[in-house]
Amino acid sequence: MDNISLDFLAYFIAFAKAGSLSRAAEETHVSQSALTKAMQKLEDGVGVPLFLRHGNRLELSEAGRAFLKGAKATLSTCEGAVEMAKQAHRKANSIRLVSALPGVYEKELPLLLACFQDKEISLKLAREKEAASLLAKGEADGGFFLLPPSHNYGSKSFDLRLQIALFEGDPLLKEGKISLDDLEKRAFLKREGAGEIDEIARKRFPDARFSNKDGEFPLPYFLIEGEKARDGYHAKPIDGNLGFVRLCFAYPKEKEECFLPFLERLVD
Repeated sequence: MDNISLDFLAYFIAFAKAGSLSRAAEETHVSQSALTKAMQKLEDGVGVPLFLRHGNRLELSEAGRAFLKGAKATLSTCEGAVEMAKQAHRKANSIRLVSALPGVYEKELPLLLACFQDKEISLKLAREKEAASLLAKGEADGGFFLLPPSHNYGSKSFDLRLQIALFEGDPLLKEGKISLDDLEKRAFLKREGAGEIDEIARKRFPDARFSNKDGEFPLPYFLIEGEKARDGYHAKPIDGNLGFVRLCFAYPKEKEECFLPFLERLVD
């Protein structure tokens, strides 16, 4: 058993599949002489004949066929163990975030990168309910929400400004400040994937109309501070206290120590 390596098992399986040493050598990218020596060492290590020899031709013996099943299972188990180790390493050296609002991640990304310089940070955008589900299933380490998912999580609240994206030529672009009154009874574009922002806007502009497509003139749309406006549009903040959106960063309480550098610098 001391002479059996995983490479030998891989060579053995390749030989069984290819049916000849020459083809197995090509597939495993080793010389035929090296493969022949490896098979001999494997056979010596097992202690029973794994091959039937017919001149220069080899085929598996009965013992060899039985060993093949075990070799495949062993190699598969080892490959699975390696993948599990890699996944654990990635998880330990990464931070998986979710966000219910586009733009929040981009706004806070410089702070995240400064706080977690040795981590790989990833983000998944999802509606509030789906984002909370990912956090609950352990598929995310933390996330940005309108409301804390539940009392089982730690959270830190902060404000970002609600903005309006106006197309070039819109008269409001000439205004120094844009108030809620300026936007009353206007039509707005309802964007796919921005449902949470549109829901916020609907509550603040109950008389507004939302459309899935532009009219004769490109419609304005709502976005959160940090989100980049589309080509041809210019984002302007909405003035006044109602122009702010209260958000929170939520995380499992057992991860509070991990997020502490970020939480301490996240502006309330």
